[in-house]
Amino acid sequence: VDPGGEAVVGGGGTVVRLAGLYALDRGAHSFWIKSGSCTGLADGLIGLVSYEDAAGSVLSCLTCEREVGGEVFVVADDSEQTRRDIIDSAMKTQMWSSFPKPEIVDGGDAIHAKGIGKRYDNSKIKTTGWKPRYASFDAFCELNSAAALAKSGK
Repeated sequence: VDPGGEAVVGGGGTVVRLAGLYALDRGAHSFWIKSGSCTGLADGLIGLVSYEDAAGSVLSCLTCEREVGGEVFVVADDSEQTRRDIIDSAMKTQMWSSFPKPEIVDGGDAIHAKGIGKRYDNSKIKTTGWKPRYASFDAFCELNSAAALAKSGK
C-alpha cells in the first residue's frame, strides 16, 4: 500500500484500489481509438472495471455486514483482457464501429514491454458481497451492442 493508503488503513479506514476504469465513452479503448494507436504489446493483459461496478464496490464496503475498516480491497472485473481484445470489443459497439481500428505499436515500460501486463485478484472484495455486473469489458460491450440494437428496433 502506498503511503497515503497506509495512513488510511492505519486510521481504521478502508482503501479501495481500482483497476482501469471504463464506460462506453471513456477508458483506454476510447483514447486508443480516438488517437488511432495503442502503445504496448497487443497481448499484454490489462485489468479493468466499469465505473458502475467501481461505485458498487464502494457501496458494498459501506453497507457490508462485517467490519471492513483497516482493509485494502482490489476491485476489477472477472477477466483481464489484452489490448487487442479491448480494441476488438469496443469496435463491436455502435459508438466505435465506424472508427478506424487503431494500430497497436509495441513499446512501453519494461514490465509491459515483456507482455506481462497486470493480473488482479478480486476475491477479497467479493467477501463484502460485491460482484461485478459486467464479467469483462467484452461482456459490457456485448450488452451495450444488444441494447443499442433493441433501441433501434433491429
